[in-house]
Amino acid sequence: MSKQKNPLDLYEDMKAGRIKLAQKQEDSVTITLLNQYLAMLRVVYTVHQHSHWKCKGADFYGNHLLFQRLYEDAQKKADETAEKLIGLFGNDALDHANQLPLMNELCKYHSDNFMENSFNAEKEFSTFAEDTYNRIKGIGEMSLGLDDMIMGHINQSETAQYLIKQNS
Repeated sequence: MSKQKNPLDLYEDMKAGRIKLAQKQEDSVTITLLNQYLAMLRVVYTVHQHSHWKCKGADFYGNHLLFQRLYEDAQKKADETAEKLIGLFGNDALDHANQLPLMNELCKYHSDNFMENSFNAEKEFSTFAEDTYNRIKGIGEMSLGLDDMIMGHINQSETAQYLIKQNS
């Protein structure tokens, strides 16, 4: 019969895990993955904001509000990700230079079909987020908070895809 751990011991184990994460070297794969994840969120934000500005037609007002909701949600997710990255790995982990190459992906969302652009950005983000999640989990650097954050972002992206699809 195994002895159950004292809740204080469990807390100390979790705390030790968080400290270990925070002390990771700058070359951590997780830091690179989270910077790329943040870049993808910034792409999604920009695509939705562009759609918000450029939408027109009979459904203008409803679409304008939908895209505003979507870009504000993407901005909140990006901010949460940047703060999580800094919280887990320190201020220097936030690396704009690492993000810029992926942010050039904006070019592929350049068409006059704004619903399609936003849908495709959300769909690609979901795939990217799932891949990021699996890679971080696979290398054993997934904290409970990071797990919850990425799962929540994927859930919100699925909702966004649904809303856009309903409007197409």
